[in-house]
Amino acid sequence: MVKRLTILLSAAWLVSLLSGCEHQDQHALPLSSSPRKIVEHSEMQDRAKVGQSSSCDEPPDTLIMADTTYTFVELDTAEEPVMNLGYIVCEQGRFMTGDGGPGTLVINGTAPSESKRKAVIFTGTWGRALYEDANGQTATIGASASANDGIARLTAVDVHLAYMTWPIPTGMVSRPLFGSIDRARIATLLHKLEAAERIDGNGLTSPLSGRSMALNIEIKDGRKLQIRPAWTCKTGSDDRGSTTTSCLPADNRIWVSGPDDETYFATSDWLYLFVGKGFLGWMPEVKPYEAPNGLHAGASFSVIGHGSRAEYANVALMKGDKTILSMQSTVTNGEWHIEGTVPGNLMAGDYEWRIDTGTTTYGAAVHITN
Repeated sequence: MVKRLTILLSAAWLVSLLSGCEHQDQHALPLSSSPRKIVEHSEMQDRAKVGQSSSCDEPPDTLIMADTTYTFVELDTAEEPVMNLGYIVCEQGRFMTGDGGPGTLVINGTAPSESKRKAVIFTGTWGRALYEDANGQTATIGASASANDGIARLTAVDVHLAYMTWPIPTGMVSRPLFGSIDRARIATLLHKLEAAERIDGNGLTSPLSGRSMALNIEIKDGRKLQIRPAWTCKTGSDDRGSTTTSCLPADNRIWVSGPDDETYFATSDWLYLFVGKGFLGWMPEVKPYEAPNGLHAGASFSVIGHGSRAEYANVALMKGDKTILSMQSTVTNGEWHIEGTVPGNLMAGDYEWRIDTGTTTYGAAVHITN
């Protein structure tokens, strides 16, 4: 069944918004009182396209309305909607102007200001998404940096994936964000980094590599950007005169390593909280693999994996250094699945799964019976 989404559009208020009116009424207009109707497929073909996405559940990268292009900025925006603007319908990721119907979603205007671009808020299954008048805008890492700082200008299109790493192995991994399917969330991360205010770092210490939570953003050209909480450290001595150093995360302050090896400190409540625990909403902890721990000789089995960042995963059934079975699976958006059959003549005993997810190799015991 074709999925139809509708979004309220009021032409008069759209014209007012796009003209940059500084005296916009901040009370939402009521929705159109005209009867709603289901839009047939033939009608959809005649409607003006305003955006395109992979599906009707993902916000488009841009919205084009009245010859103005609005670029996606972030999800879960703090901007407040002040005016309902009208209806849009969606079919298979194609967003078009509409005139109402079931499953209504809303596009709102935002309060005009001399200090910001014209903007709209597009609300859907993804939450509230903020779009701003493009005007040549790109998401820039380190907005306060000079042109000579070597910080590359990035957009979500440039990103391969984003993932979390832990200071201590936990047996879990984070589900990565993939540039192919999670562009809106990646764009939000870049926007939050753009908005982070650089500071001189007095009294702060860069975290030791591998000793703190880290958000890693891998770029398609192989470079990587990393965000960690900044530290404050104190040095003292114990009763025996030995020097001791203790470090704690510094509230709301982050340390950034740019894709060109530049590092700096910045303040960002949002990113500090995201690296701490906020990432769990977008990048939940998942088991890197699931494998049976007991099988009969001749039995079928499956081994599945989650959160892989590689193109392929490899699984082997081992007895010591001897390989009994060796299998490979392609990885699709972090997920993989391998099926096989234990040799019917395999002797009973203790064996091992050797599971290579592409970045880490795990060993897991499996007992075979006859």
